[in-house]
Amino acid sequence: MSILDAIIATKKQEIISLPDIMPVKASGSSFIEAILGKQPALIAEVKPKAPSSNQLLRTEDIPRFVRIFERHAQAISVLCDRHYFGGGFDLLAQVRSLTNKPLLAKEFIISTKQIDHAAQNGADAILLIVAILEPPALAKLLTHAVALNLDILIEVHSRAEADKAACTFNLLSEEEKNRVLFGINNRNLRTLQTDLRTTEKLAPLINKRLPGVRGIITESGIHSREDIQLLQPLVQGFLIGTSILRANKPDVYLTSLFSS
Repeated sequence: MSILDAIIATKKQEIISLPDIMPVKASGSSFIEAILGKQPALIAEVKPKAPSSNQLLRTEDIPRFVRIFERHAQAISVLCDRHYFGGGFDLLAQVRSLTNKPLLAKEFIISTKQIDHAAQNGADAILLIVAILEPPALAKLLTHAVALNLDILIEVHSRAEADKAACTFNLLSEEEKNRVLFGINNRNLRTLQTDLRTTEKLAPLINKRLPGVRGIITESGIHSREDIQLLQPLVQGFLIGTSILRANKPDVYLTSLFSS
């Protein structure tokens, strides 16, 4: 069983005990407009831990990092998986209380209940991972998110996933298409191996297949100014977590990443 299979098996059990709540429409800032308003955009990540590493972020350090992210990022991604990443919807609510920046709820979403909890706890956008969703489920979850005034980051890692996502995207209404960005994860979620060439290969394909897509985000494996320069012509934004959280001086590190 791969790590992704294990995560989804755990997630299915978690959802059974996740309470049903009355959906509440998100009322915060536009995630997409924030990303498209500055190029290149940064989505900085609050990630307490990861399956491939030890603890990345202590609870007492969260406010300090949110303040740093407010100075440098256009939006903030918050891990909402507790078992493997140390996050949760309570972490999302905590970050919401600390900032007005648009928030992306980064979770392995397979149920509308998870979207309801994301909206209730301050999300402005959600992540939908094509590797774990067939087209009917992807379309259902996306439509539910749009109804709650949430933007969507559709994540792909391979050509097959990009093709599958394109089939769903092309059937959306214009209103729904306007709420979507595409994310290219350079990390294989089954092996955890990272390769920036994933974005180099898939970004041109997405732009060709989906000329109406509003923007592309590259995720994972960004460590240096050279990485930014390599991928900047292909994308509108960068989602960066681990390398920021491990930096000795995060402020200086972020300045160096995006300096001219």
